[in-house]
Amino acid sequence: MPDTIGLAGLWLALPADWQARGIGLRLRQPDDLAFLRDLYRSTRAEEVAAAGFDALTAAVFLNSQFDLQCRHFDAHYTLGGQRIVVTTQDRPIGRAELWASGADLRLVDLSLLPEWRGQGLGAALLAAVQQAAEGRSVSLHVDKLNRAYRLYTRLGFRKAGDAGASWRMEWRAEAKRRPR
Repeated sequence: MPDTIGLAGLWLALPADWQARGIGLRLRQPDDLAFLRDLYRSTRAEEVAAAGFDALTAAVFLNSQFDLQCRHFDAHYTLGGQRIVVTTQDRPIGRAELWASGADLRLVDLSLLPEWRGQGLGAALLAAVQQAAEGRSVSLHVDKLNRAYRLYTRLGFRKAGDAGASWRMEWRAEAKRRPR
């Protein structure tokens, strides 16, 4: 049976090739918080290093930013949301935060540990979200300088708005490119 996660009547399933490699999905648990904090730090490490923070200042800054992100997600994406941890051999390696509202399935966050980036897992997770959308649009925000922007456009996401430092992007089933 495929590894699936339910979300507001939708089912998210990883492709079989990723499941065969031991990659799974599970709902976030309270004891995942330390992992999620470390994961968040890893996603912002380059940005903070470029700002020239010393190690202590960087740690304090990143901890406060993670706490703010958690509060924001709790305030805005709880009802209709699903918090998913991506695992390998039952060890967490990433997360996906999803929120379903009306005709939109929002990808609030998708993050992987550095050693799992650039291997196609993010694309597989996005494809699973697109498959789960079942006629809904899929939306997300991406920082304008984030390398993931290229991945999103390759998978059929289009700019739908300018939010200052980020783009609002949207994918609709009819916009998905057909394989050649």
